Amino acid sequence: MTEYDTFPKLLQLNYERYGDKKVAMLKKELGIWQSYTWKDYFQKVKFFSLGLISLGLQAGDRVSILGENDPEWYWADLAIQAAGAITVGIFVDCMPQEVKHYAGDSQSRFILAHDQEQVDKVLQIRDELPLIEKIIYWDPKGLWFYDQPFLMSFEQVLELGKEYEKSYPRLFEENIAKGKGDDVAVILYTSGTGGLPKGLMTTYNNLMKTSLPVRKMAHWDKTFNYVSAISPAWLNEHTMGIVCSLIEGTIASF
Repeated sequence: MTEYDTFPKLLQLNYERYGDKKVAMLKKELGIWQSYTWKDYFQKVKFFSLGLISLGLQAGDRVSILGENDPEWYWADLAIQAAGAITVGIFVDCMPQEVKHYAGDSQSRFILAHDQEQVDKVLQIRDELPLIEKIIYWDPKGLWFYDQPFLMSFEQVLELGKEYEKSYPRLFEENIAKGKGDDVAVILYTSGTGGLPKGLMTTYNNLMKTSLPVRKMAHWDKTFNYVSAISPAWLNEHTMGIVCSLIEGTIASF
């Protein structure tokens, strides 16, 4: 497993193994399960990563994600990391000033905000976050008439990535190859019960090692179907929903 020491490398491995022959994710919409194969997963991550790069994302940058459990959370997480940048998870029940703390303390340049509720929180404090360049949402309901130039949809970023690939056809794969297990993958924040929440710089190696006892205790194998219910801003969801599913090539359901 040492050569697959980052999440984007594991994603690429599963894409090469399974392509469109195996389901990676399920999401229930209006009572119907929508499926995404490992090819779908890989391509969403690829084009979102390239789209962010076309907007100026650089290795070492931080990107905050403020949203409910959804495939887009996972796709964005790995897309950010594939570019050599770092994910910052923010809890959806945070008030605007709490969002300001997470995004400001981490020095995030972009924020992904799930829907109108989360976008409105960010808009309230955006003037106090001079580093934020774009707010990107993935649920457009209620946002059709928002016309701020710094506001973009997830789909728009995907389209930017598809265009960017035409000029840089191997950039995504080259970026994945640069990643190392001791790189910081995500900043996880403490609960803040003893003061303001503090960011914990968490490496791929940290999360890989944390997943070992989880997979052993749960007898996690390739038949598993994991239901994503814990906020990805917590360590537990990164360990189980993202890491264990990538290592074993199992389904994550939303």
